[in-house]
Amino acid sequence: MEQTLGLYLHIPFCKSKCAYCDFYSLPHSEEKMDAYAAALLRHLEEVAPRCTAHTVDTVYFGGGTPSYLGTKRLVKILKTILKKYKVDKQAEITLEANPDSAGDWKALRTLRKCGFNRISLGMQSADDTAAVEETTEDVVDKTSVDEDQSDDDDLDIPMDRVEAVLNATVDKDSLSPQMQRMMNRQAENTRRVEESIKGTKSNPRWFVPLFCALMIIGLVWAVVYYLTTDYPIPHIGAWNLAIAFAIIMVGFIMTMWWR
Repeated sequence: MEQTLGLYLHIPFCKSKCAYCDFYSLPHSEEKMDAYAAALLRHLEEVAPRCTAHTVDTVYFGGGTPSYLGTKRLVKILKTILKKYKVDKQAEITLEANPDSAGDWKALRTLRKCGFNRISLGMQSADDTAAVEETTEDVVDKTSVDEDQSDDDDLDIPMDRVEAVLNATVDKDSLSPQMQRMMNRQAENTRRVEESIKGTKSNPRWFVPLFCALMIIGLVWAVVYYLTTDYPIPHIGAWNLAIAFAIIMVGFIMTMWWR
């Protein structure tokens, strides 16, 4: 009997760390997101052979704020899933997002065309005064602050202490065992993600120009031979075509290591 499978992909990047959020997240940067997306694609391809007996009925991009990953990366990841896994035609494919990162209708249409059919917006995102983010311009509603403070008093956990734990700036000895475990868990998650990102290095700058140049040179070599029947290297005849093909193949093989 065929079994169903749900895929959850954690995208740990956010615009900034929200005070109310205890999910693992990192500030987004293009370099880190490129490396993370490459590592995720490699992992999906490695796991796929073990899932041939399963039909994927849900795909969930959670975070973090997955929409910050960008349309190009999201489309590439989903296309890999659709290619490597047996995805049900009626599968629910969800993307978590914040309104400020999901307001581009052109991008949303692209995601919908690719296969995303559900978007998840947290209700806390509907109130600008409730999502206290670490930005250069903090606009805080006094009423919200008072209510948050009263909640902190009830729980006996000051919000500044929670933020300090999440940002790893507090003295561990002053924390309760429960908060120490939370801080250790945060540090361990950070270490694992950073190790994964470090293990996926981008190609050097010369890599792409080189394989493009090789394929172009091979093509030009073949065209010159067809037009002259004796050049680029005289007196070797059709071996010119073999040389052109070899140059093109070297460039093509290099594309397989493009990251």
